[in-house]
Amino acid sequence: MPLNSNESPAKRLEIIKSKIAAFADQYDSKQEIQLLAVSKTQPAEVVSKLHKESRHVSFGENYIQELEEKATQLKHLPIEWHFIGKLQSNKISRLVEICKCIQTVESEKHARYVAKYAKEFNKAPFPIYIAVNAGQEAQKSGVPLSQVPKLALIIEQLPELKLEGIMAIPPVHYSDENYEFPPELYQQLAALAKTTGKGKLSLGMSQDLKLAIQSGSSYVRIGRAIFGERL
Repeated sequence: MPLNSNESPAKRLEIIKSKIAAFADQYDSKQEIQLLAVSKTQPAEVVSKLHKESRHVSFGENYIQELEEKATQLKHLPIEWHFIGKLQSNKISRLVEICKCIQTVESEKHARYVAKYAKEFNKAPFPIYIAVNAGQEAQKSGVPLSQVPKLALIIEQLPELKLEGIMAIPPVHYSDENYEFPPELYQQLAALAKTTGKGKLSLGMSQDLKLAIQSGSSYVRIGRAIFGERL
């Protein structure tokens, strides 16, 4: 997605929202598509400015320490934080306390920790997604597609949790430039999402926004196309 360095993040956000609406109309999307502004490595002041100029409230963070710092600095704002990074058992308590949603649950152990703290913080049922390692890449976390139904069945037995669906980060070569229509992997993710939890699909970033919406994504996670290159 081309980036105009002269435009503010708020302006870029509006452009992306327009693209999402256009793609949704073009591909007859059946659900509301929510936009998560991925603010990792961006200072709290940048997040605050974007919120004040656009009234956007949904932000995603990958690193717990960075998330804690921003959440503390911006606690006066009605921001809804989503965690989209790799989970660590000893950090889950704090994440449940801070976040509206955790999109990267990948094990029964983590699910049970989230359930425990959701009850303790009176935030049950707490929304979560199962993280899928769509391309079975060694450097990425998440469960294989084949293991999602088993984990989903376990999660659905925990009343403290609300399983929204699945979240995936496909390999980088999957982009709007390289594919005109959703490839088989995206079709598999879309089909799997429909049978998982509430049927939602968190798929799509700056480079594959069109493919994700064509595939029926419910959540798109955009960072670079809003904020520019990482700091």
